[in-house]
Amino acid sequence: MPKKNTNDTYELYKASFAKRLRVKLAAADMNATKLADLIGVTSTVVYDYLHGKHLSRADKLAQMCVVLKTDANDMLGIRRYPHE
Repeated sequence: MPKKNTNDTYELYKASFAKRLRVKLAAADMNATKLADLIGVTSTVVYDYLHGKHLSRADKLAQMCVVLKTDANDMLGIRRYPHE
């Protein structure tokens, strides 16, 4: 079985993050410009996140999670498993 290309995986992460961010923005009834103002970046940066061009830095991801009332695991699509 061929090994999956790391670049392909990274592109999937960016696309997944973009989709989750769009859903969270819609749920918060917020636009990209408002989110950008609240987390201290330009609206261009948020548009890049929304279009899957970049993943967020950890500090900006944390700020987005506070503003959007969610957590990083949810934004990044990390499944939670119960502790044994």
